[in-house]
Amino acid sequence: MMRQMPDMVHQDGNTVTVKPGETKVLTWEFNGEIDVIFACNVPGHFEAGMFKAVDIK
Repeated sequence: MMRQMPDMVHQDGNTVTVKPGETKVLTWEFNGEIDVIFACNVPGHFEAGMFKAVDIK
């Protein structure tokens, strides 16, 4: 879906769009133990390794 809409800008409670050189803060709170994958949703970025798996304890 992202490849079909490459100019889509995400700006809601779960995601932000960050331009090169720009900094933004996104705060999430988790309850309990959970495995989470944080990932870039720009087409091709996840496949290029722009993600991080985190085990929250």
